[in-house]
Amino acid sequence: RNINTSLTSLGRCISALSSGNSFVPYRDSVLTMLLKQSLGGECFTSVFITGTRDEKMSSETMASIQFGMRCARVTNQKQTTQKINFKKMKEELRAELNDIDEDISVMIKSGSAGGLNPDFPKSLQLSFMSNLKKYHAHNSALQHCKQHIKAGKKHMEKPMKYEESQVRNLQGILLRSMTTGVWKDPCAAYIKKMQKRTDIVSSLKGMGENVESVPKMEMPLTFDNLLLGYNG
Repeated sequence: RNINTSLTSLGRCISALSSGNSFVPYRDSVLTMLLKQSLGGECFTSVFITGTRDEKMSSETMASIQFGMRCARVTNQKQTTQKINFKKMKEELRAELNDIDEDISVMIKSGSAGGLNPDFPKSLQLSFMSNLKKYHAHNSALQHCKQHIKAGKKHMEKPMKYEESQVRNLQGILLRSMTTGVWKDPCAAYIKKMQKRTDIVSSLKGMGENVESVPKMEMPLTFDNLLLGYNG
């Protein structure tokens, strides 16, 4: 999910640069922040576009070619080398993080963050949360099994199959429950704020900043990301 979001952000930056827009959304993802100097900055940048003669993949190949054409219109400019002020950058990211946390708090209070539907009986709400807790536990155990197998540990196939079956079973139960309305999906703006928050925290960690004091927030549960395998 995060990879797709970063690639979408990269596409937006390339489109903005190729069309000569004064504003380029570098801060929409960690990827574009890291590539900022390569996208219209001081670097020598090469872009490789791959395609195939397979007619079934013609739309993907054409999309890649069009992306390459947009990249070709981006001009990197030599500028006076300036020393990066990491302290100022960290301060700006911290300030932006505080603003986002305030927005998220307002959204949670207004009910835009989704969650359990208070109009449903308490017993159904408790049942849903119990199944969600079990789903997290078995999903975590499944990931541990996969790590052990990757590390060469033997006799892990049977427990892995058991955990996989439990995850699939609970996933189905939760999805069916969500179709009844016991759990409400968050609004798109809330999801975007949470994704941006995750990117900022990752950037601060990458700069060596201590983020232990930053409150931890899980990505919101939605029907679509549960369908794809929600990890929280």
